[in-house]
Amino acid sequence: MSETKAVKIEGKEYQIPSSWTVKRFGDIFHRRSETTNSVDVENNRYVGLENIEKREPKSVSFINKADERSSNRVFRSGDVLFGKLAPDLEKAAIVKFDGICSSDIIPMYASDASSEEYLSYLLHTEFFLKRAISTMEGTNLPRTRWKDIADLSVPLPTKEEQEAIVSTLNSVSDLIHVEEEIIEELSRAKDGLAQTVFTTGVGNNELIEVQVGPREIHIPKHWELKEVQEVLDSSVNRPIRGGPPGSRVKKEDRSNTGPRIYTQENVIKRDYSFGSEQITEEKFEELKTAEIKPGDILITRAGTVGEADIFPQHAKKGILDSNLIRVRVDSSSCLPEYLSAFISNSGIAQFQIVSMTHGGTRANLNNGIIESIVVPVPPIEEQEQITSVLNICKQLSEVGEDTIRIRKDVRQTLIQRYLTGEERVSTDYE
Repeated sequence: MSETKAVKIEGKEYQIPSSWTVKRFGDIFHRRSETTNSVDVENNRYVGLENIEKREPKSVSFINKADERSSNRVFRSGDVLFGKLAPDLEKAAIVKFDGICSSDIIPMYASDASSEEYLSYLLHTEFFLKRAISTMEGTNLPRTRWKDIADLSVPLPTKEEQEAIVSTLNSVSDLIHVEEEIIEELSRAKDGLAQTVFTTGVGNNELIEVQVGPREIHIPKHWELKEVQEVLDSSVNRPIRGGPPGSRVKKEDRSNTGPRIYTQENVIKRDYSFGSEQITEEKFEELKTAEIKPGDILITRAGTVGEADIFPQHAKKGILDSNLIRVRVDSSSCLPEYLSAFISNSGIAQFQIVSMTHGGTRANLNNGIIESIVVPVPPIEEQEQITSVLNICKQLSEVGEDTIRIRKDVRQTLIQRYLTGEERVSTDYE
């Protein structure tokens, strides 16, 4: 077993291998200070904070609008881009192209180019994040500064061990990337399948031509065309409604343990396990007409419009916010799962939504638009078949997403253990 030595970094003691050194971050890694005023940039690639994925050391996208930039900060292929704005978002990744980045990003590079990939993982360690977060300044837009990061003491393995650590972590990152590509393929397959099953059904059916707005489509002869308002549950009060305006919930109405206020993010991510806004039981009773019940269809209505999902059985009770619309249907004529899938996945539905949404520069759905959406409605048995087929694709994607989450958690654990010497990679370092 190799010998160790105790070092204190950001208030915590680590036992690092005796062959490792401890150096000032700013002595081995540097901030790139080039600007478009001093160098030429041959492409139009711009990276903002939104182009760096949270907790993902190897994923940076870009947009082609460098000419419209508000920043002139240059980065080079091999640099590591670190989001200094709200560093608790953990946005840091190596980039494989030249370009220009937001002023809220610090481009960093290593004295030794072979250490750049190591740097991309180092920025995701517990001690680095603690330093970045503890040095944030500003109330509304908290940022850390390069000079505060540069003074951080970091444990540094030998060059050989750095390479072994990077190789091992890259193997995990590669597995994550493969799984992401599989999910993308499944998503494309599901999209293609949805365009088919919502017009031709499952199996061989005799088709007829029908009119939906200005479009002519083909559907099975025994299907019906109905507007959403025709399949609403007439036995309940207000089967379609939006959430209350935000002004209805005041500071004194909020709680740390009460019912939730569900938002567009819950619907878009198909995840109802989170939500920072909660209200008192008294306020919930006052706004009870906006309660969401299992089986309700939730539809996003502003900005990102037309995403639909079913509120699940296991979700904590709550209400919808003003950017969601709740729909309750008569399940004897139209299954909520079928209508939700149709709105989210069918080109016919999305065409109608796009053509009818309004709000100037911001797309906006309202109850009337949703009520007037025309839906091809098959018999209940066929609705069940269609939703079953689409659910298979959905479940496969969910398994893949779970696998990615697990692998990312494993990688984060390995980053912390490997880069502090708590666990050693297999190499001839001893």
